[in-house]
Amino acid sequence: MWAGEPVLPLKKGMGTAARNAGLAGVSPHVLRHTAAVRMAEGRVSMDEIAQYPGHEDSRITTKVYARFSPDYLPKAANVLDLGCMRRNQGELRKRPLSPWEIWWARLGLNQ
Repeated sequence: MWAGEPVLPLKKGMGTAARNAGLAGVSPHVLRHTAAVRMAEGRVSMDEIAQYPGHEDSRITTKVYARFSPDYLPKAANVLDLGCMRRNQGELRKRPLSPWEIWWARLGLNQ
């Protein structure tokens, strides 16, 4: 009960709020996924992230969300980044390139 009225189911209430705000495709699942992605991008451990969506095993979380972490596969991506190494004349990088930076570099869109 809220203000003397029964509370609608969460999914229905969010659907109504999203429609009223002009947002398409917003649901509790989308918000849960977005929260987990943001945590992964912020380098929160997969064990900690797993607690939010209620995963019993953090391997599920790792399988779904690890790719959003900046620490995911940077060594492998840098090994494949031969073009950027040539452009920088072999200089050591302060941080590894992300897979997206490598992709944009290969397309020549970061010039």
